[in-house]
Amino acid sequence: MINSHSRALRAVFLIVTLHSVGCLGYGLRHKRPDAPARNLQLRFPMTEIGVRNNATVLLLPQPGADLVSLRLRYQVGAIDDPVGQEGLAHLAEHLMFEMRVGVDTLGDQLKRATVYTNAVTTLDTTDYITKFEPDKLREVLHLEALRLALRCNTLADQDFERERAVVVAEVKQHELVAGDLYQSLSNAMFPANHEYRRRVVGTPATVAAITKDQACQFINQHYAPNNAVLAIAGPVTNDAVVAALAEFSRLPPRNVVAHVETAHIDGASRNLTLYTNVEQPGVVLAWPLPHELQTRTQALAVGRLVVQRINSALNDLPGSGAFATEIGGAQNDYYIIWIDGNGATVGKIVDLARKAVKNVKGFYGDYGFEHASASEVTQM
Repeated sequence: MINSHSRALRAVFLIVTLHSVGCLGYGLRHKRPDAPARNLQLRFPMTEIGVRNNATVLLLPQPGADLVSLRLRYQVGAIDDPVGQEGLAHLAEHLMFEMRVGVDTLGDQLKRATVYTNAVTTLDTTDYITKFEPDKLREVLHLEALRLALRCNTLADQDFERERAVVVAEVKQHELVAGDLYQSLSNAMFPANHEYRRRVVGTPATVAAITKDQACQFINQHYAPNNAVLAIAGPVTNDAVVAALAEFSRLPPRNVVAHVETAHIDGASRNLTLYTNVEQPGVVLAWPLPHELQTRTQALAVGRLVVQRINSALNDLPGSGAFATEIGGAQNDYYIIWIDGNGATVGKIVDLARKAVKNVKGFYGDYGFEHASASEVTQM
């Protein structure tokens, strides 16, 4: 049994004050909240379905859901980018929608078969995410099998050049919006030369220099069923999934390039002051996320509640706000809460944050925590 509230909050290890010009940073020391008089266990009715090509297939039945959620994760990310080709994994993610199936791209067909489709590249992984009506399960799995079977075989030169230009534009936008802040936080958390200091999206110059041959070689080296985890959640049965998987399971396993290994870093509690490209002084709260599914879900749930309470505490500061994100990867993943006080002093922001964190358990109680935990389960 795990005491969920106190365990997650005790993991807080880093407080960062951010400044755009020279000014003093404020330290913050947390008093641990009292442990709640309860324990929580989350149960996941998840089953693994064996397939012949060694893909990992997981089913999480949700009979009451309206849509099926599918996430296909490949164990390849930005840390696998070759030197000088930074941003290649992210570009490959885009290209995997551009394979031609007749006159249409695979992405076009997925849009017609689903109500939602997206993809995300991280430092360690690349995820393809869809949501769709239950009767579309076989069609969507057919398209995912087609994506993996085709890889670069039907990628037209003009489609490659267009999508590379799209990614270069995305990288430029990322640098304008949050590039300096994200990189400053990564540099603060990881030692020099650590793989998790890499930029997921690369730079405009490195992406623009990637050739079609380099992109296709990367895809062929990393995209294989035996390098994938397929997770399906929703109102579908084990028998229905097994039947719909027939085509995907026939894809042969292939030799893949080994995923880059990273060193785990144990971070001690500390306060830092960073100077980076932000318009107003702000505060960042950060704590490491556990690897184990249940405790990770609990930590994310507490983080969700903390963000809500901080935003409520900031109501008296017009234009202020807090949002959460994650930095790092599989070996070291950190939950980040960025607080923008819209011109308020760092001391004022820290005081509001302290009060919000201390008030989380009393404000939400057990039901709020369980609801937040359930919400996080559906995102995993």
